[in-house]
Amino acid sequence: NGTGSTLQATTYDNGAGVSSSVVLRRARGTMASPTAIDAVRNLDSIQFQGYDGAAFGNSSVIQAASEGAWTTSDHSGSLQFYTTAGLVSSEKMRITSAGYVGIGTTNPQALLHVDASTTPLGLPLLLTQSTGSGAMLELADRRNAG
Repeated sequence: NGTGSTLQATTYDNGAGVSSSVVLRRARGTMASPTAIDAVRNLDSIQFQGYDGAAFGNSSVIQAASEGAWTTSDHSGSLQFYTTAGLVSSEKMRITSAGYVGIGTTNPQALLHVDASTTPLGLPLLLTQSTGSGAMLELADRRNAG
């Protein structure tokens, strides 16, 4: 009744470069004989859940995924962010191994790729200005700037 739980990692040290961490790991195979990630796969996730009176359900999820087969020289991966509307969870944002951020797309093609084609109003960006302050958005192509 009214009690919570905490996963806590604390580090006490007088040196530099020491920190606490939480490690989530995935391999194929078995614990005795693990094998490499062989394709695009979900690796691990952090799930935020609530109880609805009958069962626990996801509200939001942060998912880490591989972007292909892993080798000793390639561990490419992405982070995917999901939210739930009603009872349906769907991906809202992704950060790829290239550093591309996609909002409304699972395959971003630029540093920031916003696809608002599935929003009711199709508005990908809204700037609001309050009285006495300014809102500014600058879009510039500086490739040929002199």
